[in-house]
Amino acid sequence: MAKNQQITVQQAINSGALRQKNIVIKQTQDKHIQVKSGEAYQIIFQQDNKVLNADFDVVAKKVGDDLTLSLDNSTTVIFDNYFSNCTNLNCVVSLPAAGGLYHIINNQSKVLADGTEVVYVYGDKAALQAMASGESALSQFLDQLHDSADTPWSLSTMGTGALGVLALAGGGGGGGGGESLVKFIINGGVSAGQVVKGHDLKLTAYDKNGDVLDADVTIEDDGSFSIEIKKDYTGYILLRITDGTKKDYIDEGTGEEKDLTTELRVIVKSDGKSNITAMVNPLTEIIVRKTLDGKTKLVDVDDIKTDLATANTAVGKAFNAEGVDISSTKPAVVNADSYDSSASAGAKVLGYALAGISGMETKDRNGNATKTTQTVLTNLATKIDDNGVLDEETKGDFLAGLNQAKSKNTDNMSGTNLDDYIAQYEINITDIEISDDTTYGSSNTNSDFITKTKTQTITATLKKALSGEKLWGSVDSGVTWEDITNKVSNLDISWDKDLKEGDYIIQFSVTADTVGVGDVADNTKGAISQQSYTLDTIAPGKVSIDKVTGNNKLIENNGNN
Repeated sequence: MAKNQQITVQQAINSGALRQKNIVIKQTQDKHIQVKSGEAYQIIFQQDNKVLNADFDVVAKKVGDDLTLSLDNSTTVIFDNYFSNCTNLNCVVSLPAAGGLYHIINNQSKVLADGTEVVYVYGDKAALQAMASGESALSQFLDQLHDSADTPWSLSTMGTGALGVLALAGGGGGGGGGESLVKFIINGGVSAGQVVKGHDLKLTAYDKNGDVLDADVTIEDDGSFSIEIKKDYTGYILLRITDGTKKDYIDEGTGEEKDLTTELRVIVKSDGKSNITAMVNPLTEIIVRKTLDGKTKLVDVDDIKTDLATANTAVGKAFNAEGVDISSTKPAVVNADSYDSSASAGAKVLGYALAGISGMETKDRNGNATKTTQTVLTNLATKIDDNGVLDEETKGDFLAGLNQAKSKNTDNMSGTNLDDYIAQYEINITDIEISDDTTYGSSNTNSDFITKTKTQTITATLKKALSGEKLWGSVDSGVTWEDITNKVSNLDISWDKDLKEGDYIIQFSVTADTVGVGDVADNTKGAISQQSYTLDTIAPGKVSIDKVTGNNKLIENNGNN
């Protein structure tokens, strides 16, 4: 089906005179845009898992001073006061057209029989007619269009007057416009809770050397953003959210509007040509902190690929979001106006995790607490080890935060999925210790779980007595399990076991007494209690200085001297 467009190119504009701003619209979304002088707006339409920025169906109308765009039967974009604020080409909206993108001129429209003022139409004729359902005058107007595969349509040929558009200088009227300057686009969103209208969040993109790729990127009132990268660049990119003094989001743990008091960041990687989806939230900030480990520039990380992968895996495991791409999956934020109850399981898990983190600012395992976002994130980044294990105290704090957020968001934090998620943090076993916790070059300690002693007595404490249940233990990170129910006396666990050489996790699990050894992980009651450890029984080689000679050689000594 040929596309129909109603245009008369009336005037060109230098693409460098206005700042390009992408507006990301999702299907079924209604969105208001407050236009600003000096900006050229381009729609990026996310429809049926496709991202469209130069070829989608559109009917544009003038409604009062507003420019209203219908993109399909259920998606509308309204540029508030466009026809009163965007005068003299000081701001424009671009729409798809055959051979390129065009910008709507302020004072052109076609008045239909019912008073509807049509500014522009483009697209598949059947799709346009579907958008006109229930609007007889618009439907009749669209019926007058005839298909033309090779030439633009002009209403002036019908004696009805021309609909005006503005061609973007540099090729916009003849095939592509200024978009050829864009190498790739980063689309995404920020979430620390529901973002509020009138916030002052700002986004900056940095390359691996810490140089700015784009600064002061606008974040919309729904938290979405879009960044056009116009320079050749491949590699890792750091996105950083900062703010001023205004209220920025609604806290899931209190229901109150709050000012963001710490930076939020995410690390993504570009191949130099493909568009990127990037989410920025407290979870991605924890990943960045673990990856950078105190450094400020990506280039300063010795092995960023490995360190980033380790941090992603660890944070995903700690918050029971294994297999979810945290940096690109939009969380189902539990207090969002547009909360999607049909969101994917991964999106919901991320939403629960973010809610629990917010709740930790108000509640911890000891009851009421008052902590800053910075304090909570610093503690989590420190306490999550590279195996994704949270220590008992932090797990208890997070559980308290989850329940606090649940009390404030009962509509979207309920049901079996949430109950199962919360249960994974309910601790059955505490105080895991090993009998001989030795370290090289220091006195014995029972705090770091680094040892050179293989045979250990592992002790722990049950919070309540077993009742028709089994206790299982593992020293190889859950690869194999052993029924150790007979190692329990009242609430005390004492298990003699050889540890595994290297870095592993001691784990305990409580299950029903009918569960077999192959089904432990999937049938655990509450959380699997965990403690990372390192067993190193191999003494390191020593380096000594041999008899001083002319060449001052260093000689490796294998420990025989």
